[in-house]
Amino acid sequence: MKRLFLLIISGIMLISLSSCEKCREPLPAPHWIEMEDGAFDCRFHLPLSTYDFDWGFSSDKLQLLFYPLETSLKRVEPFIYNGYLVAHDEHVVTFRHGGAHWGENLPAGRFLMRLVLPCEGRYIVKEFVVAVSAYGLRIISAIGSSYNTLDPLHDNDTTGGYPGSAENPYVIASYDDFRTMCSSLRKDETAGRGLHFLQTANIEVPGTSGALAEDGWFGADFAGTYSGTEEGITIFGFSFAGSDMGNENRNIGLFRTLKSGATFNRIILYNNGINGVSEKCGLLAGSIETDGIVKISDCQFRGTISESNFYTGGIIGYMSGGSIEILNTDIGAQIVKCGEYTGGIIGYVTGSNPQITIDGLTSKLQPIVVKGSSYVGGIFGKISNADLTLKNIKLAHESTQSENEVIVGSGPYVGGIAGELYSSDSNAQISLDNVSLSFPIKGKDNTGGLFGKVNNAGYTLKLTQTRVSSNLIGAYNAGGFIGSTDSGSSDASHPFRMEFNDYVGFGVINSNYTKVSGSKNVGGMMGYASNIEISADNATVKIETSVSGSSDNIGGLIGAFVNCSKTLSLKRFQFASQSEITGKNNVGGVCGYMARASMDGGRYNFSFPENTEIYKIPTQSEFEKEYIGSEYSGHMANVALKVKGETNIGGIAGLAEEKSKITNIYVCAEVSGTQKIGGAVGYFNPGYDNISSVDAYNPDNASVGYHFDTYGSTPYKENYIRGVITGATQKGISADKVLCGGIVGELYGSGVIAHCMNYASISNGNHSKNEGGAIGHGGIAGEIGYNSPGAPLLYYCVNAGEVNGDSVVGGVCGRIVGGSDNLYLNIQYCANFGKVICNQKKSFPDESGGCGGIFGDCGHPGILVAGCANHGEIKANAYLQGVGGIGGVLGYDPGGAHERHNGVVIGCANTGSLDNQDTRTNMGGIIGWMEEGRDNKGDAAVLGCYNKGRILTMGGNGRAGIVGYVDRYAEIQCCISFTAPDYTNDECNLIWANEKGSYYIMYNYMTGDYDRSYADNINTSNMSDPATFPHLHLNESNSYWKMSNGDPHPQIRYCPFQNATYNM
Repeated sequence: MKRLFLLIISGIMLISLSSCEKCREPLPAPHWIEMEDGAFDCRFHLPLSTYDFDWGFSSDKLQLLFYPLETSLKRVEPFIYNGYLVAHDEHVVTFRHGGAHWGENLPAGRFLMRLVLPCEGRYIVKEFVVAVSAYGLRIISAIGSSYNTLDPLHDNDTTGGYPGSAENPYVIASYDDFRTMCSSLRKDETAGRGLHFLQTANIEVPGTSGALAEDGWFGADFAGTYSGTEEGITIFGFSFAGSDMGNENRNIGLFRTLKSGATFNRIILYNNGINGVSEKCGLLAGSIETDGIVKISDCQFRGTISESNFYTGGIIGYMSGGSIEILNTDIGAQIVKCGEYTGGIIGYVTGSNPQITIDGLTSKLQPIVVKGSSYVGGIFGKISNADLTLKNIKLAHESTQSENEVIVGSGPYVGGIAGELYSSDSNAQISLDNVSLSFPIKGKDNTGGLFGKVNNAGYTLKLTQTRVSSNLIGAYNAGGFIGSTDSGSSDASHPFRMEFNDYVGFGVINSNYTKVSGSKNVGGMMGYASNIEISADNATVKIETSVSGSSDNIGGLIGAFVNCSKTLSLKRFQFASQSEITGKNNVGGVCGYMARASMDGGRYNFSFPENTEIYKIPTQSEFEKEYIGSEYSGHMANVALKVKGETNIGGIAGLAEEKSKITNIYVCAEVSGTQKIGGAVGYFNPGYDNISSVDAYNPDNASVGYHFDTYGSTPYKENYIRGVITGATQKGISADKVLCGGIVGELYGSGVIAHCMNYASISNGNHSKNEGGAIGHGGIAGEIGYNSPGAPLLYYCVNAGEVNGDSVVGGVCGRIVGGSDNLYLNIQYCANFGKVICNQKKSFPDESGGCGGIFGDCGHPGILVAGCANHGEIKANAYLQGVGGIGGVLGYDPGGAHERHNGVVIGCANTGSLDNQDTRTNMGGIIGWMEEGRDNKGDAAVLGCYNKGRILTMGGNGRAGIVGYVDRYAEIQCCISFTAPDYTNDECNLIWANEKGSYYIMYNYMTGDYDRSYADNINTSNMSDPATFPHLHLNESNSYWKMSNGDPHPQIRYCPFQNATYNM
């Protein structure tokens, strides 16, 4: 056999054909002619048996079509050239291509070459499989037509196209025609490549094809174009029942494998049932060939598939590489009792960068049902390394009953679109536009309304006009959009990105149909989110669903939010006030658990003005009018919903740990639970970051006249809550047992809470006094805990809500625990305007606990309270250790002398009244009970403070204008008491009452005429005269005090809220 050579010289190609293996006729040697325009003439000889024309026949009407058979060329359309045929002793074909005017160059590869020649009023068509390479064109085989028993749509004349062309397709008008076509396809190694078939009538395909009659229909591979008439044509009936799991039970569908070029238009497919397939099963085809190109448009698919083991889809079971385009298609497949990788459209998509486009997908005629084991989805079972475009999709189930299961997986990885979306390509294009899914979804671990799991790093998922409404039931990692994300790396430079545009949302409130539930890591949008970036600047995002979990990490938006370097902006998110977020531990309105992550809700940073006096606190309605507005006209995100659980429950986050940042969010939530309950965060546990205080008081440098140098700047560093406002609701914030705060239930470690405000009421939950109550209640923090090497900081925080608790209650902080010498927990420039109420807890010992306007009980060392003011009424109905306008109990008894630094209160003011009808409780205008320090100054001190609040009492000891009880080695210096207890006796004075070996009580002032020492009496008529207070060193640089013309009395130098008012 002669060889064929392909020569490329100066852009000129020469093709010559040897004799065809089947023709066995020698052909003359090839030759070629170079053209001046860069094109080339290709000449080759045909065997006489291929074209048998009379001598001298010639025609310039020859058409050559080269259809790629190798999917690597990623092309369906043929390369088309016009040619010239001359018949004499040999038949010579000439065609020209390339250059500027003669079409594309023919690339290397394997092709179906179709020669079409109009001759004597009809078409002559011949086909060859050829291989083109750098060395030539080789005929692999000649294809004899096996479709000539099918009638074309038109007669085979030159008024239309050749038989099998788009203009003159083969007609399928009966089952016999369809069977003939399938029989011809099995004989055709190109599977009908480039041929067109038109079905003109409804047909019913029987359950068998003759291959394995006992099992059912076995289709053929297909690479042509199959269309129905304009009205759409139906194929009924085919079925398959596999008797075993052998190789013959693979690739089952109307067709077996779709080869590149397969196209379907206007077909309605309705089968009688497929079951018992081992792998690769779909109503249309079992699979698409590797890297094949397929298109489906204006079709409908209905039927049932059951008990298929692997790779099952409503249309196609398996796809590897290549591309598929599905347009304007309706799906109503009922897929039940199947195994892994089960999808409503395609079971499994994998391979090298497959391209998927679905534009126009509905389930109007019959809602889809997809039930498998693992990797189960409404559209795909699993997608791997694909570019995915989904547009104009509406899949819905009419029923709103949760028991009507639609998308169900008995194992993990279940989603409304796909069980898992995986890609290792950071440039992968994934987009959803105008997608609406409305049906119940049920799975185990990793279940989501869109995707059960999104795996690996770097690419972007774009959501535009996308809505999911579902009663979604999962287990571990369940989310309204995504069950879990896993970037595959903690590298912040390779996050998974979500971009929201236009409108995006989950849920319909007040519907039994819409809810997200699971066990652990459950969220209205995501169950578990790691290393993600979310952008919603150009969107409206609504989360309108209730979320519940039986275990930990339950959030209105995200269950667990971790390892995210970019701040989550909530300013375009909306939460429905009717939503209920319920769980056991770590339950939050936005996220249940967060660590190494941050969120922000504002268009700018909210803060109180620093370095200046603040004279008015806005009411909640005034604040909302200025900062919230309607929809997105305001400046802060508004989180309004109901949050319930047991431990670590918060309006924003249940538990926030290492490197957590929450800023500029307005949360108006009803929050309730057992312990560690916060209006914003239940438990803020950032660990330790070696935070240094703002101009912290150093006892080693203490001296009369020591002052707070400047307001300074807050050391936010890695862990902080800033600019968070909690609004009042009907039920407020409550805890049944311990630790409840307007901002946080508990802060432990070196975290900062700054520029926050609480309007909500803080209460002790649903219990009676005799059943025991909730201790550790505070307007900002229920409890603050700290230990080496860092300490927390409260900075510019204001409470305006009523705080009602048992035994340990404070207007800003309820209880303070932990600590060590020379390690200061700082409460600086904070204020309380709310009423503080403390009741007795039955199980709490008598003469224990404390109640105060700023803090309740600091029974531990190492606290600094500076520049704070209380204007709220304080009322205790219990036998407590101490009640004070600033703090109830300061410090603790170490059991011996010279052992502890027990804290400093400096530059604080109280104007709120104090009342406790139990006469055994120690009460002071600043501190109720003050424990001992060491034997040097500054270890236990109240410095530069004043009290103007009335102290209401029925008599008894331990009632005083500044400190009720003072232990040994303590200081009270440079303080002013503007009021006296309503009832006094011989043991009571205005500065301090009971004492135990105290010293350094000096340079104090009190109104009235008392003969007790440690204070100078002043007349109220002289308080505006600076000369009345010589020991205060007014306006000196090292003084606690300042005074200007017109001041009614000396002012604390650095106490920004001392003259502020709040009108409830």
